[in-house]
Amino acid sequence: MQLGLRTKLTLVMTGLVFLVVVVLSAIFVARLTSQVIHDTNTRANELAQQMFEQAKHALEDAKEAGERPNSNSPEDRHAYVKRAFQTSDGLMAALQSPLGSNPWIYDVSIVDHEGRVLISSDQKLVGTTAQTRPPFAQIDRSNFVRQMKLLYGPQRVFDTSFAFTMAGAPFGDVRIGISIPLLRDANSSSLRTSGAIALVALLVSTGLAMVVSGATLAPLRDISAQLDRISAGQYDTPPAESKSFAVFSGFGSFGGGADELGLVSRKISQVGQQLRGVHEIFSTMRENLNSVMAGLEDGLLLFTRDARAVMVSPAAEKFLGAPAGQFLGRRVTEIFPQGHPLRQALHLEGDAFRETAAETELKTAGGGRRGGGEDGAAG
Repeated sequence: MQLGLRTKLTLVMTGLVFLVVVVLSAIFVARLTSQVIHDTNTRANELAQQMFEQAKHALEDAKEAGERPNSNSPEDRHAYVKRAFQTSDGLMAALQSPLGSNPWIYDVSIVDHEGRVLISSDQKLVGTTAQTRPPFAQIDRSNFVRQMKLLYGPQRVFDTSFAFTMAGAPFGDVRIGISIPLLRDANSSSLRTSGAIALVALLVSTGLAMVVSGATLAPLRDISAQLDRISAGQYDTPPAESKSFAVFSGFGSFGGGADELGLVSRKISQVGQQLRGVHEIFSTMRENLNSVMAGLEDGLLLFTRDARAVMVSPAAEKFLGAPAGQFLGRRVTEIFPQGHPLRQALHLEGDAFRETAAETELKTAGGGRRGGGEDGAAG
């Protein structure tokens, strides 16, 4: 299907805008994703430090309540800390509170240096060995492509941890489990918003492209109509000074587009006036030539270089046996087919003449005889 110029222009403009929208949307999504990951990592680190402060308060509360480890052995200190954590209502509330305000949190736990869970927002994990999860910080430090691979990879939960010591020795760490599917869900609303903005921008750009292309091509349609009128013989067609040029001038005022198209239209009008003069001259010449040929007693046929009849004298009708108008525009081989008496005299080579001079005698439709002379393209 052949597309019109307006359709092509609209498609090109829409395609360019679409490309710009896609590039800008990709940049926006990349920046948004990186920012969300960075903010999540920062927030998780802050929560881990807050959990550590709550754990310190739990130990201070236990000390104030008169609780002490049975001895300074690591086992007794470990049991003391575990008991202090698990009996602290404030620490238990602190473990649960981030889950509501941060939907991407999978769990919050405090583990010892051997990886055993002392306390957790998920009670099923208490006393078990914590799973080894990759650090969420590696996503934050990666580029956009690797971030997308990690976000949509098989690993579903990452950890942000904050290590702490007790009595000068490493004791354990606070771990914030970050659920990647939940993080994607939390970020999906922003991505949908950006997608909607891109779609609206594309629709608006398509509409504007149609309006601009229509306003741009309107003067060309006026010029085309002007040429059609000239082709139909209306040589005095005035320049196309329509509203299209006024509309287009708003788009082309900075580049002179409307003035240039108006100049083209005026030049076409001048050419039409010149064609009128040429047409009048040729009409006069044809009338004179027809008068001359009407007075000829001999039949005269004029052919073009490609052997087509352009003029047939009235006298030629007598030996052609038909009105002259029937032979105008026909090839010489159609007028003089195989077996015609004049064909041999004309020395035709295919559809072309060979320069020659000949004379033959033909019977007219009335039974009389006429002599026919031919030189070159006349017979």
